[in-house]
Amino acid sequence: MNQILAPKEAQRISDFMQEFPNGILNKKETGVGATHLAITNNQAYIICVPTIELIENKMYQHSNLFGVYGSVSKDELDSYLQEVEIPKIMVTYNSLPKLVSWLENPHTTYRIMVDEYHSVLSDYSYRDEAIEGLLDESLRFSHKCFVSATPINPKYCPPQLDSLEQYEIIWDTPTKIKPYRYKTNKPFLAVSNIIKKSKSNNYKLITRATGKEEE
Repeated sequence: MNQILAPKEAQRISDFMQEFPNGILNKKETGVGATHLAITNNQAYIICVPTIELIENKMYQHSNLFGVYGSVSKDELDSYLQEVEIPKIMVTYNSLPKLVSWLENPHTTYRIMVDEYHSVLSDYSYRDEAIEGLLDESLRFSHKCFVSATPINPKYCPPQLDSLEQYEIIWDTPTKIKPYRYKTNKPFLAVSNIIKKSKSNNYKLITRATGKEEE
């Protein structure tokens, strides 16, 4: 395992990294800006994520980002590529093969980052074609990085990833999480509110010792 030491004052990956390693990266912490680095560095990037909601959230934050999902067309992508100097494309797992077919020399022109790659294991049972397409295409890139804060146990890791180098970030002060019980007679509404607050705070949520959400 290759270790990347984060400086004591670092809070985000971009504080000490300008590029992702070629392999599998255990970032150890959530909310440390992995996608932010791919969107803002000086390399052409394709960023793969499991859901459309993640794309829409990042497009709202970054005007230079183009999202490929659903009914987005090749003409729309071509117009975007003519307007930008360093393309930054975010795509769902399902749409990666389609995106690759639209691009010229994608495997060498672009670097690829597969975010939340642990989802390939949990999603495989009902998205097997999408996951197979994701793995097949992403591994063709000369530079690829599979990123997660909760990486797959090597025993269960897809065999296609066995040959990739493993990296982990060592943070000086890792976050400690202590769960609290939350009593409610409307669990679905409570969970929905927690998710909404987390999304509005860049997927971070601090709770009080009482178990209530931080306002």
